[in-house]
Amino acid sequence: RFGFQMSAIQRALGNLGSVAPLLAQLAGDATQNRTWLPGQILLHCEVGQFGAARRLLDRLGDAAALPRDDLYETALVYLAESCAMLGDLRRCEALYGLLLPYRALNLSVLGTVALGSGAGILALLAAKLRRGREARELFEEALAFHARIGAPPLLARTQ
Repeated sequence: RFGFQMSAIQRALGNLGSVAPLLAQLAGDATQNRTWLPGQILLHCEVGQFGAARRLLDRLGDAAALPRDDLYETALVYLAESCAMLGDLRRCEALYGLLLPYRALNLSVLGTVALGSGAGILALLAAKLRRGREARELFEEALAFHARIGAPPLLARTQ
């Protein structure tokens, strides 16, 4: 949990590049372990290693086949952000469908790190899929949600 918290802080500060080797080590060897490929993929995207991110995403395969464990929602969010950064529209579309049931929820990593409104993640995907009106409605919904729960960092990120 501490690793999730520290990586979230470093990400918010724009410092993931400086701690990427440590985060990769904490997440494990993605070539041997599929458990946390979504985190590895997002890490590669965040530090601009898009080729490595695409290779791991291909290795992961279909997001619908992810294990429904305690990291499932986190994996969906990390994959949604990664696929949006990579411009993978096919996967963005699939992830949109998988995340739709979480629209009104505040997603988190093991109750430790708030990832924000499901509507905010859907808004990101809708924008990438060029669904302007839908994206705007979802972003507005996420802004109201983050304001209502008193989450300035999430509100700022959504803005």
